[in-house]
Amino acid sequence: MKIFMRFVLAAFVATNLISEVANATSIPMFNYSGGFSQPGVGQIATWGFQFTPTASIIVDGLGYFDAGSDGLVGGHRVGIWATNGTLLASAVVNTSNSSLLGPSVDGGQYRYTSIADLALSQGVTYVFGAAVEGIADVVYVGGTQLSPSPLVNIASTGVYDVTSTGFNFPTFTIGNTYGLGSFTARQGSEVPEPASLSLVALGLVAASMLRNRKARS
Repeated sequence: MKIFMRFVLAAFVATNLISEVANATSIPMFNYSGGFSQPGVGQIATWGFQFTPTASIIVDGLGYFDAGSDGLVGGHRVGIWATNGTLLASAVVNTSNSSLLGPSVDGGQYRYTSIADLALSQGVTYVFGAAVEGIADVVYVGGTQLSPSPLVNIASTGVYDVTSTGFNFPTFTIGNTYGLGSFTARQGSEVPEPASLSLVALGLVAASMLRNRKARS
């Protein structure tokens, strides 16, 4: 009976750990309620902002605003850099590889593409940027309408870079924070530590042994 109860307890703990990890929620960083727009045609530039996590976070998606939520005209390169210019993660966001997420803003939503988990440290500043690249998708800008997640602090000025390559580390500052793109994240504590993974594995083994014990009975 004692062995049986140990198996049940291990399986219960493992099940709850798996559930906690699986239910980790992606959090869009920005919600807009206004601002102004302009077509992206002719613009070859990267627009973005600097941000500092207020807690350790895991970035799991990069996004671009889809005005009208009816699909993007083309693909947009989006990325996160360290302040020294090192590109930490990037993706091309287009209609076919992304999903709409978060509240509707002026009839549109951010469209996110999943990326490999990127761990960002609390209190360290990073740079986000999204490229227009001459594609005729609406450009949403503005600073006062930002409603950032409590997981990050956002610099009051935006950053940009205008080059022939279209997607480049944005270093020049400008008065507004630009909302072309965004990212999704979850608190770093939701990532299971090795000890937790071991416990999950133990619970699965225990559950398997319990099933075999019942079969023999």
